Amino acid sequence: MYHTGIIRIITETGFMPVYDLSYGGLTKSFYVPSYRLFTAAVSSLSGTDPVVSAGLMVVALGVVSVCAIYLLGKEFGGSWAGACAAMLFVLSPELTIYTIRPFPEVLGIPLLLLALYFLKKNDWGMVVLASVLTALTHQTSAAVLGSVLLLYTMVRRDKKAAAALLSMAAAYSLWQLFTLNSLDILGMRQIALKESGAITLMHVERIGLFALLAAPIGAAKAIKKRHWLLGAITVATLVLSKNELLGIGIFTDRLFTFFALAVVLLGGIGLAEIGRLWRDAK
Repeated sequence: MYHTGIIRIITETGFMPVYDLSYGGLTKSFYVPSYRLFTAAVSSLSGTDPVVSAGLMVVALGVVSVCAIYLLGKEFGGSWAGACAAMLFVLSPELTIYTIRPFPEVLGIPLLLLALYFLKKNDWGMVVLASVLTALTHQTSAAVLGSVLLLYTMVRRDKKAAAALLSMAAAYSLWQLFTLNSLDILGMRQIALKESGAITLMHVERIGLFALLAAPIGAAKAIKKRHWLLGAITVATLVLSKNELLGIGIFTDRLFTFFALAVVLLGGIGLAEIGRLWRDAK
């Protein structure tokens, strides 16, 4: 209920608190504002209590996330791959746990997926817009999207990805400079304290059995089709989720959830390929 408490303050006063409730209430708010402002606006406009609005947002944005991963999966492997990816998303305990709480990630994840979808569709304006909104919604989602865009830019020299990366970096930098009077990301309490959790076999199992079994087939298909963007998503999320090997050791368990997204996309392509082979064999 932490974020909901801040949303209630915004709804009742019309202002964002300068200091956050975390860490004894003595730390300037380091959370980007979009999720809280959006939910507060929904609460005010609908006349519902912030707790109710936050709950309704979880349901609505969960539906948006499923639709977004369907669209992205469809771009990589067709309608059946998109439908299978959406099904695997819903069946994945790892993704369900991460998207049923009234936290910023419930908005960050669909924005990230939509940014990647628009990048795949070569929609310059929408990929920049979605990327900027991601940067102002959820730092972890922004870190993942930024890493994917950087890797894709390096491999494919894609100008749209580069423009989106620069735009989201500029938007986030302006926000942090305005609110924290500093561009020192490493000084933020969550990073300074190295908040993290070890990735165990339980986390891997929570991706979902069908996704894990079908993902290798999907990976082979993606390599054959040269889906560079999907490759960038998979590699970037895997490296981020094991960043302790790079001496960083921050948010590894949270970042692993985004690797689960990559596995679900690969699993969707794999299941669609299995279905195609079965139909051809009949």
